[in-house]
Formats: sequence, C-alpha cells, structure tokens
Amino acid sequence: KDLSLLRQALGLHGIKLPAMDLTGTTHIDDGLYKANLLLQQGGGSLALDGWYNCRTDAYRANLDAHRFVVSNFLPLDSVLSLTARAEAEGRGYDLFPRSTRLQAVLDVPSGHYGSLDLGNLHLDGNLSRSTCWVNFYSGGKVLNADGCVEVYLDRNKIDSASFSFDMRGLDLYALGVIKQPFKASMTMH
Repeated sequence: KDLSLLRQALGLHGIKLPAMDLTGTTHIDDGLYKANLLLQQGGGSLALDGWYNCRTDAYRANLDAHRFVVSNFLPLDSVLSLTARAEAEGRGYDLFPRSTRLQAVLDVPSGHYGSLDLGNLHLDGNLSRSTCWVNFYSGGKVLNADGCVEVYLDRNKIDSASFSFDMRGLDLYALGVIKQPFKASMTMH
C-alpha cells in the first residue's frame, strides 16, 4: 500500500502513486508486443490498447482518458482533469528516412489546467515519404484558433516549411499575462 519506497527508488519526486486498479492483458510473441490495459482511479479512467513490432519498428497505440484526474498523480502540477483520445500508427522513429510514416490524432474535449478550461482542442498529423503536416484547432474560451504546418524533409535537414495560423481569440487576462481584461486576434501565413 505504501509506495513511497518505490517512488524514491525510481526517482519519481513530485509524483504521487495513489490507490488505483489496473487490469488488462499483455502478449509477447516473436518480437510482437501487445497490451490492452485499463487504469481506474478517482472516478476516472485511462485505457491503452496497442502493439509494437520490434522487427519492423511498426506500432499502433490508442489512449483514452475519461475524466482522468491528473493532479492525483502530479500534485505539484496544475493539470487537474482530462478527457482525451490519442491515436498513433506508424513505422520508424527517425523523421528523415522516406520509409518512416506516422498518422496521429489528439482530441481533447475537456481539459482543465488550474482554473482554465482548455477543452475543445484537436491536433492531427501525418508523416509520409519525407513530408510532414500538422493541423491544429482550438475552439476554447482561452484560445480560439486553427492552423496548419507543412514541412518537407530532405535527408538530414528540413528542406522547406510553410504554415498558416488564424487566431480568432486569445484571452491574455485569463492566462494571467496581463492585469486587465484583453483579448487578441491575428492571422499569419
């Protein structure tokens, strides 16, 4: 029950390990590692389903957080609760080879950082044949914006890049940057 010795041995200072339930299955066979895990704690849950093939460096992972209370694990951080879905599928980790590929999605319908509501956030990206792009959307009260970045890679360097960003609203007062209410907007290409 007392995990303080484990935290100390692993160097997990500032991290709390509260009582939780972890269930699931794992499977290892000829270089293929699979896991389907469910962690439940404090009325929230975190589910992981994925696999990794160490022979080909191919992987797929789905992570679902439902009302997961992050501050129960990181009491010194301001992230409170999170409902989010992340998916990633690809092959390879080095960005520059043309054989590396990745498709990834992050959706955050609900997230709280301190008193800020950072929900309604979406990111998706793709890396294929040395071309990488990322789309971003936030429809929240603190940040209402969308954007896109496209990068062309060549061997061991970035060949070219382009981006567009449309910020319809940024609440600098809510972020604590300024003392008087002020909202900003801008467009960049």
